[in-house]
Amino acid sequence: MSSIFYYYLHTNGELILKVLPPEPGDFVRRIWTVNLQERESAYIMLVEAACLGAGMSRILDLAKKWGMDGDDGLTFCERMGFECRPHESEAGKGFLLAHKEDEPTRSRGEGSSPLLALISYTRASDAFAGAST
Repeated sequence: MSSIFYYYLHTNGELILKVLPPEPGDFVRRIWTVNLQERESAYIMLVEAACLGAGMSRILDLAKKWGMDGDDGLTFCERMGFECRPHESEAGKGFLLAHKEDEPTRSRGEGSSPLLALISYTRASDAFAGAST
């Protein structure tokens, strides 16, 4: 069985799996190729999809299915140049994330897992404002 999958984000916010590459269309916001042997592609897809409006329940289901938990997420963040540390806030225990090259005034990402902290960090930037296929 192949470890390469295609996902697309429908304009209604659904993140949909395809075995073959989907055709771009008016209902497609973005298409990703995910190779589970190269976990970076899965992280990138989940972060981008969340920032583009995919349903968070689907994001969390895929993260759980693929084992993108604390230790794996910490490794990914470190490889991408982020510092992700345990943090406690009013919301409880979680993680605080910042890029090593950030200006001191740059917003930090915060979440209950490294993945959610990375999504929070990315949402705080304007990198995905108006993004499409």
